[in-house]
Amino acid sequence: MSADQAWRFSLVPDFPLTDRAVQLEVIVTPQPQCCLQVDYILSDPDSQVLWPATMTLPRRLDFLWEHTCLELFIKTDEQPDYVEINASPCGAWQAYRFDDYRSPKHLPPNPDFRIRLQRLSVYHHHLRMQLDLSRLVKAGQMLQIGTCAVLEHNFGSNSYWALRHSALPADFHRQQDWMFQLAVN
Repeated sequence: MSADQAWRFSLVPDFPLTDRAVQLEVIVTPQPQCCLQVDYILSDPDSQVLWPATMTLPRRLDFLWEHTCLELFIKTDEQPDYVEINASPCGAWQAYRFDDYRSPKHLPPNPDFRIRLQRLSVYHHHLRMQLDLSRLVKAGQMLQIGTCAVLEHNFGSNSYWALRHSALPADFHRQQDWMFQLAVN
């Protein structure tokens, strides 16, 4: 696939939902100058997922994964470190740096200020992030990408969505579940 084409995926929950009406699709589109556009599109005809109201301006907040949170993991092939990016439909976001698998272990992890949010748009059940990765990667560099989400349900629990779940409980940091690579422009 060329670097300017979109990658489209359907995420799967960590456990089967009784109502299969909830679906989550992710579209990752490389952009010029080491940028990525990531779209999360939720299909929820029965309004089972709690989708918070949007704030006026995006801002960095921690612990977004405790509620509905759309996530992206990025790693270069050369290093063990990786980045986790969280975005909430409320308009909050955060980027974290890990030196290795779940290291450091303290919560919240260390923020990663190399990632710049260019834009965060939220529509009815659609969130779009535009990220500038130019301080993290170089043009032409291959990235391992993992897309996932935590969906908070109105029945009082969360479901965990990823490209795949190789083990339970769900663990978005397991790089064998990230499943795709792309080169940035």
